[in-house]
Amino acid sequence: MERSATLGDASFAPVLARKSWPAQRQLQWPRRSPSPRLSATTARTRPTSREPRVRLRDSPVMRSGARNRKAAIVEALLAVMLLSGIAVAQDAVVRITGPRSITLTAADLAAMPRTTLTVASRGQNAIYEGVSMRELLTRVGVPSGHGNVAQVVVVITGADGDQVDFRVMELDPAFTDRVTVLADRRNGAQLAGNEAPFQLVLSEDERGGRWVRRVVSIEVRQVGQ
Repeated sequence: MERSATLGDASFAPVLARKSWPAQRQLQWPRRSPSPRLSATTARTRPTSREPRVRLRDSPVMRSGARNRKAAIVEALLAVMLLSGIAVAQDAVVRITGPRSITLTAADLAAMPRTTLTVASRGQNAIYEGVSMRELLTRVGVPSGHGNVAQVVVVITGADGDQVDFRVMELDPAFTDRVTVLADRRNGAQLAGNEAPFQLVLSEDERGGRWVRRVVSIEVRQVGQ
């Protein structure tokens, strides 16, 4: 009778040996060698204080160049303003309408009888030069000392739309001591800035409440028109 084989039998040893699994190999990744650390003597030390840096723009040469450039810019701006002022004066005209109508340029006003008026403005005296309003009214046919002047008004308009009305009596030396001038010069020089090219200037009006800058038209009207 055959006996059953057991695991302890020697006859099964070769079979078990053939069926035994090979030992698993342990996969090992190559290890990187640790990077050498810097020693205390070779380690880079951080500076405790910053060394002062000299900026190029702070050098005397650069500062001098900047001043020269600023001076050149200022001179150029002044030249542009002067040339623009001259151009404005040359092209400027004022239209005067009344019984007759005329258009006057700066050259026309310069050729007329001149009136000089010294006024105190903002605590300083200024000398304005131009043509009196009485002279201009005579040029358009408004007589002086006329009995019906109370019914006539003069409307003076600036380039910005500002308007001031006067009775002709207020501009006529036959009725008042006030001097009213259409000025084109101030302290010996042509008007500039927001005064140019022509400005209406009144004596006895230090605050300039009825002055008109940049006059473009003077119109004579009857009251009610």
